[in-house]
Amino acid sequence: MMRVLPRLAFGAAAVLLACSAGGCSDQVTGLQPLRKFSDLVRPYKKTLTQAEQEAAITELQDEAEKHKNTEGEVESTASVTPAAAQ
Repeated sequence: MMRVLPRLAFGAAAVLLACSAGGCSDQVTGLQPLRKFSDLVRPYKKTLTQAEQEAAITELQDEAEKHKNTEGEVESTASVTPAAAQ
């Protein structure tokens, strides 16, 4: 009798595990197609694609040019007037 209980418990656990995994398998895939591994790993990579690199460089150059133009406008509009002598 003592040898039957562990076997029965193990068998019941195996059946429950198989049933729960089988029930979830339909929900795992759903109607969406599976994504490629490279697409799943992409957010964790630190590299950019060629198009992303070009877009980032262009954006940085535009920001630098805008900052340079704004800096020039501030210098040209700012006037230094000496304080009135008392």
